[in-house]
Amino acid sequence: MIEVSLCPSCSGTFVPTRPVCPRCGVPTRREERPPTGRILCATELFSPAEGWSSPHRLALVELEEGGRLLVRVPGPPPQSGERGILSRDEQGRWVWIASDLSEGT
Repeated sequence: MIEVSLCPSCSGTFVPTRPVCPRCGVPTRREERPPTGRILCATELFSPAEGWSSPHRLALVELEEGGRLLVRVPGPPPQSGERGILSRDEQGRWVWIASDLSEGT
């Protein structure tokens, strides 16, 4: 599960969690969401920061139940609109691990 912050005032959903809403300043509440989502966009970095392998692939994922998360992609870059599952790597970072969960899309 992915922990998100929900704002009761403006309905914002934020990852990582925050004690107050960055939009309106109201205290948030925490909730867990399933680690599934859809790719909004993906990119490959061929000259990443020191310590990262090349190509370094990243994707912006919109969680199916709200919120967005930047994740690492260990395999081929996914296409916008692909659905998939997220998992944590050995350092605790979110990783795109599966694609094409939807039927007929």
